[in-house]
Amino acid sequence: MASKYSCHMIPLQDEDDSVEWIEGICDRDPYQVLDDAERLFKLSGIHASRDEAPHEACVSSKGEVQGVSALGLYSAEPMDADPLGRPQYSFSIAVKEDARRQGIARALVKSIMSFLPRADVLLMGKVVNPNMAKLLSSLGFEFAYGDPEWSDDDLQVGVLMYRP
Repeated sequence: MASKYSCHMIPLQDEDDSVEWIEGICDRDPYQVLDDAERLFKLSGIHASRDEAPHEACVSSKGEVQGVSALGLYSAEPMDADPLGRPQYSFSIAVKEDARRQGIARALVKSIMSFLPRADVLLMGKVVNPNMAKLLSSLGFEFAYGDPEWSDDDLQVGVLMYRP
């Protein structure tokens, strides 16, 4: 799916670097943009794991945060289901409601996939949205637990998907 929305991917791992990136694309106060990125998770109802930290934001040339990702080391211990014994990283994605279905979530997930090479880690997403499950499936992720048919419980608890 081609992106219908134009935005700049801003790394969020280092605040000083983030401020420089934001200053290069818009006139808004960079710290307001960073606050908006954190606020987007709260407003979306997506609860990033306590192990996850802000990773990247999709920011328009007007300084509007359209989407944000969080990423973290879930466990350095190998998962029983992973025969390769890789460390596990988890991620969360939140996209502003009026920016959905425009390729932003896909771009954020692909960026995380590029950041963490397939052979090195087990990459997992806790999914609370059937559309995100479809997107992850299209990128090669598989269900680890939860019902791919989606029930009300799945929307509350989420299903775990991983990239084999």
